[in-house]
Amino acid sequence: MAEKKGEEKQALVPHDKPVPMDGSAAMEAKRQRTHKMYCVLMAVYIFGGLVFYSIVAHGGDMAALIFSTAAFSWAPLQRASVSHARVPPVTLGILKGIDPVLTADALFALRAAGHGDVIAVVDANFPAASTSVDCVIDDVIQLAGVDCTAGLAAIGSVLPLDLFVEQPVGKMVPSPGNDLPPLGEEVHKEAISTLGSGFGVEEVERFAFYARAKDAFAVFQCSGERRPYGCFLLTKGVVGPDGNDLAP
Repeated sequence: MAEKKGEEKQALVPHDKPVPMDGSAAMEAKRQRTHKMYCVLMAVYIFGGLVFYSIVAHGGDMAALIFSTAAFSWAPLQRASVSHARVPPVTLGILKGIDPVLTADALFALRAAGHGDVIAVVDANFPAASTSVDCVIDDVIQLAGVDCTAGLAAIGSVLPLDLFVEQPVGKMVPSPGNDLPPLGEEVHKEAISTLGSGFGVEEVERFAFYARAKDAFAVFQCSGERRPYGCFLLTKGVVGPDGNDLAP
């Protein structure tokens, strides 16, 4: 009779009631739950990175996509790589002995040009963007906020003129039948005087100037120059052993 009562009591216990566990079993169960949660979160994290990079950065390039997603999924490495690969802000530092008008792009172009290469220095109204696409350096080099007087002075401080030709400097003039405005005469006189003396200056008709500017090494635009016909062609010369323009 006692055994029967015990069996009835045991039957009253719900079958889905958790079985008590000792300390080690409870820790193992907790570890497994934590691991499952971590796997789910990582899957969501990686999938999010996959979608983000495929849409924004790589446009379907699978090789780059896999590489970036792997880097993205490893947070410490990704944070470090982003901090070191960050593009620095554009700044205009100053160098000793270099006119501050000359940017890094300007110095690169002037240094890259060789003997006989032509540098076009133009005013704010010149079609510099459409002209420069045919040049060796196909982006306009902006000398922001300066006029051609300051621009030529800065360029002439580092660029030798080709003294092996009669006219290493060219200036834009109107087409036949049109007169050069007084402001055009003014900018020609002021700007060319900054280059020194002892060289010839060629008058280049407006449309001929456009054509020759397309064959230039680079186009420098003085965005602060609004006087008409403030456009020039400078033929690069040779720096002699003494550091000055080499003459024949």
